[in-house]
Amino acid sequence: MLALGLIVGYFVGRLNEELLSASGVPDAVEGTPFERTAQSLGTSTVEIIARLSSWFIYGIAVLTAIHIAQLLDTNAFWLRVTEFIPQAVYCGPRAHHRVHRRGQVRTRRQRVSARREAP
Repeated sequence: MLALGLIVGYFVGRLNEELLSASGVPDAVEGTPFERTAQSLGTSTVEIIARLSSWFIYGIAVLTAIHIAQLLDTNAFWLRVTEFIPQAVYCGPRAHHRVHRRGQVRTRRQRVSARREAP
């Protein structure tokens, strides 16, 4: 399963790169700050998007292989993933902190434990 995922991921990346190039994406992003940054790193926007699509397929292949081999409890894994993603996407890095009355910054964990200790 893992080998099939690697092969499919490679071809999806190549196909994606060809389709993006044929559709004129390189011309559309030319001169943008993102493209200049990509060029300074020795790549292009099209290559980055193609690589990301390949890595997405690779990730799915690895997760599928782990599930088939039963190397970890997949229910617990997906529970943690589904708890983490909304926090990372919607809340941002500073959303877990709230300013206390006296100006102290308290994390979510500190707030929860303070609620549990309150009478």
